[in-house]
Amino acid sequence: MYKYNLELSNIAMEGNVTMERLLIKAKHSRIQAVSSESHHEEWLSFLDSRCGSFLDIGAASGRDAHWFASRGWQVTAVEDNPQWERLYDGNAKVEWICDKLPNLLSLISKPQYDAILVSNQWPRLNQVEQQQALLRLFGLLKTGGLLVVTWSEGGEYKNEHPVDYLPFRKALIVEGPDAIDPSAIMYTAIFGANQSL
Repeated sequence: MYKYNLELSNIAMEGNVTMERLLIKAKHSRIQAVSSESHHEEWLSFLDSRCGSFLDIGAASGRDAHWFASRGWQVTAVEDNPQWERLYDGNAKVEWICDKLPNLLSLISKPQYDAILVSNQWPRLNQVEQQQALLRLFGLLKTGGLLVVTWSEGGEYKNEHPVDYLPFRKALIVEGPDAIDPSAIMYTAIFGANQSL
């Protein structure tokens, strides 16, 4: 009986892994169908065509990481689910790191970055973690750098925690339809767009 239950448990676990892979592949296709330019048009102009070091947190399919790397940026992509990295098919050089907010311990010995993009990670953090994450990100950002935090609400997005807007009081916040899921609203908080951090 124990062996039978163990086998059922293993089959269920394999089924969950397979289902997760299928869901990630489906989302991967939807992400890849939208260009980085159209998804991030609200803030790309703040980069002034410069190149430098770029940190992509919540890199998922690696679409944005590849886009920046192919334009001369030195890109570090951070994703806490290694299945996303396995789906990365870009030919541009991207350093992949398995880690997550709020601590990003793998980046302790890394230099600071000229630009940081955080995609749909904020609603995964509780209010205290959101504050910790923002302090950590400011510590990773070079003076005069650009920090962009995006998150979406509604549609297919099932957010774990509400976003605390108080830490974003000095950011420029842009609201618009989510290009990946048009039934959702995408919020973009931009620090460093001609303002003091």
